[in-house]
Amino acid sequence: DYYIYGGTPPYSISSTFPASVTLVNNFVAKSGGFFEAITNGACVNPLQFTIVDSAGKQTTASLINTPGSAAPPSAPALSIAPGAVAATSCSGKTFTFLPTGGTPPYNAYLAGFAGAAPPTLTPSVIPAEGGTVTVSFGSPEPITGTTTIVIGDSTVPQKTVSAVITCTAPVIPPVVVPPLNITPGAAGTATTSCVNQIFNFSVTGGTAPYAVSFSAVPPASGLISPTAIANSGGGFTVTGLQDTTTGGARLTNIAVRDSGSPQLVQIVGITCQ
Repeated sequence: DYYIYGGTPPYSISSTFPASVTLVNNFVAKSGGFFEAITNGACVNPLQFTIVDSAGKQTTASLINTPGSAAPPSAPALSIAPGAVAATSCSGKTFTFLPTGGTPPYNAYLAGFAGAAPPTLTPSVIPAEGGTVTVSFGSPEPITGTTTIVIGDSTVPQKTVSAVITCTAPVIPPVVVPPLNITPGAAGTATTSCVNQIFNFSVTGGTAPYAVSFSAVPPASGLISPTAIANSGGGFTVTGLQDTTTGGARLTNIAVRDSGSPQLVQIVGITCQ
């Protein structure tokens, strides 16, 4: 700071090397006011200021600017946080990264990406330390693989650092198919006589729809209704069975088949005396 006294205010100030110094308040309105000189590192000797008052009188001041002997400080190491991210599928997700160190501004770009199309990287230029860059994936389908983000600073030669997003395939739990059941269906339905009897059954489990049929040659008068069941919990009836006439008991088996792969089959029997 240079303070000016005397003469006839106001004062105007100029320098012999305008490119080497920035003048603040280069027009001083009153005696006792000051102007400020800010050097920019260029070494000129001497750097001289000319001060002229409103009557045309002038004086000078000098600034001796000699080269320094200390080495300029090196920029801190360039880094990015986080350096690695893992996610189960990256579809529809956004990840944020913070570059620090080096010499801003920073440039950001993708060195490789997962998925059929590159994710959106915003911004491509981070003007100052403290700014962040985001990587956003679209959501047409599950995205798997690795995406690499590279940050380069403004030093010469340029420093670079990278971060990796690893996208893994979603885990699809196996489909558990409940067992196929016919109720009642333990050892079959026994009766003293099958004449004019209606036998009712329900089907649960497995994979609907179900097909119902006699598992062997159907009895001459036997009837199943319906033979197709759309949903678990549906039922069918068996009618028209006759008693045996040759001694011993007659066993009629009915098979229920589901629509799964592999197909599940369950058999229930009706015993006629």
